[in-house]
Amino acid sequence: MYNEALMKRAVQLARKVKKEGEGDPFGCVIARNGEVVAEEGNKGFKTFDPTTHAELEAVRTASRFLKTQDLSDCELYTSGEPCPMCEAAINWSGIPVVYTAKTAKEAENAGLLPVPETTYELQYKPLQDQTLDPYLDEQ
Repeated sequence: MYNEALMKRAVQLARKVKKEGEGDPFGCVIARNGEVVAEEGNKGFKTFDPTTHAELEAVRTASRFLKTQDLSDCELYTSGEPCPMCEAAINWSGIPVVYTAKTAKEAENAGLLPVPETTYELQYKPLQDQTLDPYLDEQ
């Protein structure tokens, strides 16, 4: 069930990371049964790591804190609509509900860069030696 105080905290985290120059203004809170299990802000400028988005960092923190990859009993509050990378992490973690204060269009209108297009060429190159299958146990 939606909790305005948790959304307010996500927005406060976004404002904090922007003010402190740690990253773009995005914040995220993950809660289970109304209790915060993770809160993170974007850290891209601070870490020089383009994957340290607030939602992705919060999923990592919540998973470590709860000692499980299954966050299906949690809710996620984010200051801005998750990008495809963060959506993937949210999907993999099983979080069933995401609340966002701002849409992707609003972020773009605020001058934040849109999600980049794919910049690489994906080439499928299976190994000739089929005994080296990464998905099968060693024989």
